[in-house]
Amino acid sequence: MGTHECPADFATERRGGLTVVGRGIGYASAAEISLKIREVTGIRSEAYSAPDYLHGPIGADGQGATLLVVVTDEMEDEIAASLIEQCSQRGMRTVMLRSFEHSHRRVTPTSWCPESMDNWCLGLALVVVGQVLSLRLANFADVRLILHRDLTKSTHGVTRLQI
Repeated sequence: MGTHECPADFATERRGGLTVVGRGIGYASAAEISLKIREVTGIRSEAYSAPDYLHGPIGADGQGATLLVVVTDEMEDEIAASLIEQCSQRGMRTVMLRSFEHSHRRVTPTSWCPESMDNWCLGLALVVVGQVLSLRLANFADVRLILHRDLTKSTHGVTRLQI
């Protein structure tokens, strides 16, 4: 699994928040990634389907906000390109999570790329990448994490403590 480094300002810039978008399987993955980032880091994060985001919520985001695009087979090139273009015009940062099969979509330089796999597996793999991303963001944002031995559900296994 290869990755590109995430800039520290992506993690520490909280004023604009984070929006995670996807389509189809990617939308389900976007919702889970957004929830994990919000739980672990405390960064305001919300998820939308890519077309729905373009028809309204994009207007609430702007300078200082970050868009995380989860690309699976259902994400058309035109929608991905439109997302990146409109977010760039608003002064937003963009990050893409995608597989190597989608590497021809060179609309942004920053991406995390799991190994090649079938689309039905890709959504799950991108959620794992998103979970790792949430821990890295917590580290960049100076959030100290402690594990609770009494909790067994993985989504409740980490508690945020501000240093």
